[in-house]
Amino acid sequence: MEKLMLPFGKVWLEADDQQIAFKIVNQTAIANKFAHDFDTRIEAVYQLDPIFPPKFTYHRLQLKTDYELENNDLYDYEIDEYYTGNTYLIGGMAVCGGVFHPNNRWEI
Repeated sequence: MEKLMLPFGKVWLEADDQQIAFKIVNQTAIANKFAHDFDTRIEAVYQLDPIFPPKFTYHRLQLKTDYELENNDLYDYEIDEYYTGNTYLIGGMAVCGGVFHPNNRWEI
């Protein structure tokens, strides 16, 4: 897939400013199992797995959107040894994007 359509716009992956294909894994059911103690429901969780050509190398992998993010949309920033990401408040929705790197592999 080249782009994922979301309620606020499109998202895609770029490696060194080159758009790359990805596979979508719907993780919504799993996320809602973990969130069952909260008073809210998670509407959608998508894991984007990059599809790299053979022997492909890159220095920077980015999650991009055509939504014009502004500083006042930023709600929170999270980082640890396995994750980095942001949470934005967009039109009454909490929208999160992050990069996970378990076992020294990066997964979007």
